[in-house]
Amino acid sequence: MKRKNMKRFLAAALALVMILSCAVLMASAESSNVNVSVDGASVDFNSDLGTPFIDNQSRTMVPFRAVANFMDNVEVSWNNDAREAIFIRSNVPVIVEDTDMYADVTVRFPIGTNQAWQNIDLHNGDGRWYFSYHRFLQMDTQSLLKGGRTYAPIRFLAEDLGYEVGWDGTTRTVLIDSPAADWGESFIGKYGPEDQIVTSESIARCYASEFRRLIEGNTGNTDVNLVGECTGFLGRESDDVTGWVYDYKLDGKEMVVYVNDKGQTWYHDSTMDKDVYTIWR
Repeated sequence: MKRKNMKRFLAAALALVMILSCAVLMASAESSNVNVSVDGASVDFNSDLGTPFIDNQSRTMVPFRAVANFMDNVEVSWNNDAREAIFIRSNVPVIVEDTDMYADVTVRFPIGTNQAWQNIDLHNGDGRWYFSYHRFLQMDTQSLLKGGRTYAPIRFLAEDLGYEVGWDGTTRTVLIDSPAADWGESFIGKYGPEDQIVTSESIARCYASEFRRLIEGNTGNTDVNLVGECTGFLGRESDDVTGWVYDYKLDGKEMVVYVNDKGQTWYHDSTMDKDVYTIWR
């Protein structure tokens, strides 16, 4: 190829690369141009709070702390040891079996896994505690850290905090609305399949943490320490069942909690020096 033709070829190739780069940047900018409203109020995003984007699974990911600021009684925290974001929505009015109650809803998102955890406590608003419902949730995407902020799939998280979620394609807006109080029974009864497999230690830790809280009478104590892995089914050895072992202190004594990949939990009561095999899911 002659020198002049070579220069023309290189110039054309460079122009094509620049055009394609601009197209990618424009597509990226368009995909991140997502708005969110909560009960009619537009959520303000900025460089400090982060901005929404659509991930490779076509899910709208948002820096949820910014959205939580527009939600009633929603708190966001970060557990650095477990590397999980925790979202709590308190005192949500619900009607269950024709009875007026309040729900405290917790959703926990371990970073880097496609599973999450949901817990619902029902109470009367004056300290009387009725029931606790709990389950782990399967997603088709993962929560993540980006720029030091926790991003979560907005529809998944908002619905599991008890909100209704819609989409306005004209304005590219995620619409989050509080439902009527009678949403409670269908929401609480929405359990996942029994055969879901716990695929991460992060979710197993959620089981063990919640187990501790309930066994101590809903005291709020949920800290557990990972001891190691185990194999077994409610204390019986099994090659095809894997799990994790946790411990914590109760009144100065060590409690050992076992969680297997079937979501079954049991513990060793050091006071009685025996294992207590209780299916808990």
